[in-house]
Amino acid sequence: MKKMNLANVSRGKFALGLLVATLGLTMAAGPGEVSAAYPTKPIRMLVGFRAGGATDLLGRLVAKGLEKELGVPVVVTNKGGAGGALAYNEVRRARPDGYTLGWVTGSLFTTTNIGNVKWDYKALDSVARIAQWPMVVGTRAKAPWKSWKEFLADAKRNPGKYKFGHAGTGSIGHLMNVAVSSGVKVIMAPVGVRGRFSALLGAKIDLLSAPAAGFVKFSKAGKMRALVVGSAKRVRLLSKAPTAKEIGIDFQVDLMYGVFAPPGTSGGVKGKLRAALTKVVANYKPIHKFAKTKKMNLEYLDGTGLDRWLGEQNATVVRIMKKVGLYKSRMKKN
Repeated sequence: MKKMNLANVSRGKFALGLLVATLGLTMAAGPGEVSAAYPTKPIRMLVGFRAGGATDLLGRLVAKGLEKELGVPVVVTNKGGAGGALAYNEVRRARPDGYTLGWVTGSLFTTTNIGNVKWDYKALDSVARIAQWPMVVGTRAKAPWKSWKEFLADAKRNPGKYKFGHAGTGSIGHLMNVAVSSGVKVIMAPVGVRGRFSALLGAKIDLLSAPAAGFVKFSKAGKMRALVVGSAKRVRLLSKAPTAKEIGIDFQVDLMYGVFAPPGTSGGVKGKLRAALTKVVANYKPIHKFAKTKKMNLEYLDGTGLDRWLGEQNATVVRIMKKVGLYKSRMKKN
């Protein structure tokens, strides 16, 4: 019988133990976990809208701020289409390793609930809300209505007379129009994003829903008048316009901007991203300058508070879409 080499046995036991320990750590980490060194390579952020718009520009500023905090490049990729659904779907299918993120707007609620995709807003992991952009309903300064109450009274006397412009069917602006004009008959007119203010100034439409910045600009010039705000609070430079809630209308939806991740992304990764984004929102001056120019509100929120807020926003969108027959309407046509 051959004698056993005790040194070889000891080395074999050590190697086996090291292998078992390594496998144990790998299994414990799970498919969505990454190393504590995250991030170690460039991060891609998908934007579901065209380059050069407010959504894209704010997203790029957030990406630059993240680069500064995380120490790796954050590369923005525009993938427009289907109200942001193409980009959101790619994020949903990406590996949950923290290297693919989505720059998400309030279109997450509209595109999912109208049926552009077969999943709901919970299919993406929320990381943080960065900003909100108040929506406003307004008219030309020369219009006869000084308040929303006056417009409603006129619209009741003249059903079907007035055209109510918005960015597109199923958009947040369209849903706001539906909510605030409940009880009167108006014509909903999808005039798009780029030409909406010129359509109002040119009297092609009588009222318009759009982000606050445009109304602030034209109100200062004496060309427009804000009538209703869809946010939780009034817009400082349009302070005479009440919120929908203040005049008894059950609507409170802002255009959200936030960072989301693929489902299953680890708490550790999201924690690092949140820590970085908190600093970006608090300290990165280019974002503050942009938000001030565009009349956006930097309102950081994450965790359970954000999940609760997302649920409330989604419920409002579902309620209004069901009211006008838009809920899952595009899915039914497919």
